[in-house]
Amino acid sequence: MEVDFLDNIVKFNSLASGRDKLFRLVQYSSKFTWWYLQKYGISEELAVKLQRLSSALSTTRKFMRLGKSVDFLHGALRSIHLADHVLRYTITLSKLNQSVYLLFDHIVWAGRVGLAVIDKDKWGNLSARFWMVTIILNIIRDLYEIVGILFSEIRLRN
Repeated sequence: MEVDFLDNIVKFNSLASGRDKLFRLVQYSSKFTWWYLQKYGISEELAVKLQRLSSALSTTRKFMRLGKSVDFLHGALRSIHLADHVLRYTITLSKLNQSVYLLFDHIVWAGRVGLAVIDKDKWGNLSARFWMVTIILNIIRDLYEIVGILFSEIRLRN
């Protein structure tokens, strides 16, 4: 049983998505702990270390996504041909928005590591807006699919 567990850990860590999930878990956990320590004045020194860890992991995750915007552009090109109009538009626009979000996020990363002088607030806000539109489009698509499934169930029962 222990070997299976270790095999799963090795498989998980060998995938970029697995490492990103692990980094995100540690990043958000450290961010929460840092906030908690600051709020209750428990350990300023540890809070500063956790803040630095969170920032470093955020920068690392941004770096790991370099070039990923091309994947989303490719996905948008593939989804243009879907027969269902709602799915075609929501998926295609979502992938295009996600591509632009990542492109702007790369600009933020370049500014953060000192490769470029940028207005971090401007590019960060633009990136966040495209990310939010992506989320909204994905929710619309999910709701559309859920409603479709519910109507199919109702038709089958009648």
